[in-house]
Amino acid sequence: MCPQGDSGQSAEPRPAANASAEASFEQLRRTAELASDLVYQTNPAGIIEWVSPSVIHVLGWDPNEIAGSPSIDLVHPEDVPGFRADGARHYAGETVEEHVIRLRTKQGEYRWMSVRVRPVTDDKGAVSAMVVGARDVHEATIAGKAAQALAQGDSALLRATGEGGLLQRVCDIIVESGRYQAAWYGRPGDDTAKSVVQVARAGDHRGYLDQMRVTWGDAATAMGPTGAAIRTG
Repeated sequence: MCPQGDSGQSAEPRPAANASAEASFEQLRRTAELASDLVYQTNPAGIIEWVSPSVIHVLGWDPNEIAGSPSIDLVHPEDVPGFRADGARHYAGETVEEHVIRLRTKQGEYRWMSVRVRPVTDDKGAVSAMVVGARDVHEATIAGKAAQALAQGDSALLRATGEGGLLQRVCDIIVESGRYQAAWYGRPGDDTAKSVVQVARAGDHRGYLDQMRVTWGDAATAMGPTGAAIRTG
């Protein structure tokens, strides 16, 4: 996407600055409508002027639902600062390499997308719009971050001097490098309720972890993956 800045049909773009630019964009649009990747155009204010029909399959939006809205509204809050900085570099004439950010789906979830931006100039050479191509790399990115977290966990194990510090460090790595919202480590208790006791935890969902009750017996609170793992070894 380019920073600030109910049909399968795409929303119409703003008229181009001259006939040559208009013809070039029309060719691009026809190509984009046949592509599986997401393609869209924004004006200098970051407003989406046109989006390819593939947005339905990539993010779940109908083109007309997001045409006319700020492109930054779809960016994950943690990615907004870098998104704005890259936009400023584009309009300053700098070349920005393809980069990965998270974009919001219609269901409210976020998917990792590899984004490439190219400027559209008018007959005076001024940037009048940006054309953005976004390729879904969600599964590959998640797998890569998980592998990175695993490697860092192995490194922490080699440097560990005590179990408590090791478990906490592993939880921290899962959240910081793996980009998971929360991580925790629990052990089966020997109380009559067969509780699972939290030994270490990390992440922003501490309130949820405080309220969570997990057991490993035959109660309803033991039917999740944690209880099953403890029961089956």
